[in-house]
Amino acid sequence: MTKEFVVDTLAYQLNRQVLSFATEEEARDYIGQGDSAQLFIVGVDGTDLDGFDLIGTIKQSSPAKICIAMSATVDHEQQAAGMSADGFLAKPFGMADLFELAEHFLVERDSPAEVEAEN
Repeated sequence: MTKEFVVDTLAYQLNRQVLSFATEEEARDYIGQGDSAQLFIVGVDGTDLDGFDLIGTIKQSSPAKICIAMSATVDHEQQAAGMSADGFLAKPFGMADLFELAEHFLVERDSPAEVEAEN
C-alpha cells in the first residue's frame, strides 16, 4: 500500500481533504500557519521525523486535535498514549482498519475539513 493510495482513498471515502507531508518540518510549517485540520495520522517509525515529538507539539498547541500514532512497533502504543495520542494504528494494517479508526473520530463532524496524513 503506497502513501499516495492511502491519501487518495481516505479523501474519497471520508469526503475530506487529506494532506501528506514527507518530513516533520513540512508538517510543522503547515501547523504553524494556523491549520484547520481535525485529525493527524502520525508515523512514529520514520528516520526523518520524530513523530512522538510532533504529536506532543500538536497536543500542546491544540489539545482538541485528534492524533493517531502509527507504528510497526507494538511497544510504541504505550509511548503514544503517554504523549496523549487519541489512538494507535499498528502496522501492517488494512484500509478497513484505517477507515474504521478515522470514521470513529470524524463521524460526528458535520462539515468536511482537512485530515492530515503524516508518515
